[in-house]
Amino acid sequence: MSKILNIAVRVAYDGRGYPTTEVEVQTTCGLYRASAPTMQSFSRHDSVELRDNDKNWGGRGVQKCIDQIRQKLRPALTGLDVAQYAEIDKKIKELDESTDLRMSTVGTNASLPLSMACFQAAAAYFRSPLFKFFASQLNTKPKIPTIAFSLVSGGLISGPSPIKEFCMVSRGQDLITQMNNYLAVAAEAKKQMKQLMIGQSGAFCLEADSIDEVLKNIQNWIKGAGLDGKCSLILDCAANDYFDQKEYKYETTKFSGKPKQYSSGAQMLERYMTWATAFNVIGFVDPYYYEDFGNYADIIARNKKLTIIGCQQMNSNPTRVQYMLKHERGMLATQVGLQFTGTGLVSETVKAAKKGLELGAQLSMMSCMGEQEDAFISHAAVGMGCEYFFVGGLQKGERVEKVNEIFRIASVMK
Repeated sequence: MSKILNIAVRVAYDGRGYPTTEVEVQTTCGLYRASAPTMQSFSRHDSVELRDNDKNWGGRGVQKCIDQIRQKLRPALTGLDVAQYAEIDKKIKELDESTDLRMSTVGTNASLPLSMACFQAAAAYFRSPLFKFFASQLNTKPKIPTIAFSLVSGGLISGPSPIKEFCMVSRGQDLITQMNNYLAVAAEAKKQMKQLMIGQSGAFCLEADSIDEVLKNIQNWIKGAGLDGKCSLILDCAANDYFDQKEYKYETTKFSGKPKQYSSGAQMLERYMTWATAFNVIGFVDPYYYEDFGNYADIIARNKKLTIIGCQQMNSNPTRVQYMLKHERGMLATQVGLQFTGTGLVSETVKAAKKGLELGAQLSMMSCMGEQEDAFISHAAVGMGCEYFFVGGLQKGERVEKVNEIFRIASVMK
């Protein structure tokens, strides 16, 4: 048994300079720290951050969240056994009082760092490396995932392209080769770009007139690096962000400042197929609105070789994973894109991963828009046996740290 003796909480800052929460859980066996990655909620299935919504930090302050931890969560969790981390998560759910795993009362930026710290404490209590403890919870074999490096950032945060992230993967290559390939392509990008701009995820920003132009630029970077045919692309579409529910179409010019232009789901499908052929795109993350079930079924039926990852689509929610993978139209994704911010609890993310594996899907680990140096998800990616690990772009230090931790874990696994 390892009881919680005290919980300390403070303001920390993510890689974008925005406030987030950092907690320290003191147990009878040691001190364990975790920080909450920051995110933005765009669907009714997403968990909710608790922000101050006042004049400071553009409303992004976290004093309300800190108060929830100090006044509500700390008194209730003190004395509990971290070895029973799932029971601690259950207690947090009860204190939140929401019925839909959205953490709408205490905030996911309160629940998640506590859950992460307690999970680390549980691993330490059982004298298990963190990645092996993840594996023990899923009965998976740890493996080093393929790193998905973001080359270009767009979407709601960076624009003008509606695609959130254009990611490069070097499948079947060892870690050093993957890293060298990314660095070579990034160097070529810097050489060819007229103006160097870095997005919030650590990727480059391009002032391109179309998605095709972005893809052509990336294709030229890869060719310039001498890696033509050796690297593939996965597009994180985040289509929820530009879906117009009134029109029931996709506003593909939403973040460009141009007049509105819409594409139907069928038209988007044709564009996806064209990109797959012309630009070696092997997969898409959230290519449609999260409840556009018919088009999810159609893209999988159209090209069974494509990887279709449901991230916002499933929100790492076990119920949502079950619904999307056992849908009447068939499996609506081939991989579950895991984000701990989906429900704000580690145990629920573990349940979602288990459910995905049970129903025949693979797993991928997704970083958030606002990360910091906490490398918790690197251990999760390895321990859960994820196929891909989406780290963002390595033009920002908190992203580099995720990859560095993968290298450290790999050295232990040899």
